[in-house]
Amino acid sequence: DVCMSSSMHVHLFVEILNQYLYYFEKENEVITEKYISGLIALINEHIENMEASEQKSEVEAHYKNTLVHIQGMQQNEKTAEKFASIVIFQDKGAAAAAAAGVTPPPAPVVEKNTEPVFE
Repeated sequence: DVCMSSSMHVHLFVEILNQYLYYFEKENEVITEKYISGLIALINEHIENMEASEQKSEVEAHYKNTLVHIQGMQQNEKTAEKFASIVIFQDKGAAAAAAAGVTPPPAPVVEKNTEPVFE
């Protein structure tokens, strides 16, 4: 609960989003568009509440790069169908509702000899 209510943990949410995207791209069935869209809604909600600081600027830059990656995947003919239903921008009411109704999936299972890519 503390993690969910603190805007200071937005950087953690962005890191989790990047991990979800990695496993989503690797066809892990546990990670769905619903979870990714819900996490995006949660980040959108909390990033607005962060006080202006160097940390906020860094988090916003990292998050923006992640969103650009998602948009690129939505526009790529090979991945467009898979990424089409991921919602990047929502109105505030919808974002809050999506964030409140999303329960994260269990941690993904990592196959042998598979390492996540960190940016």
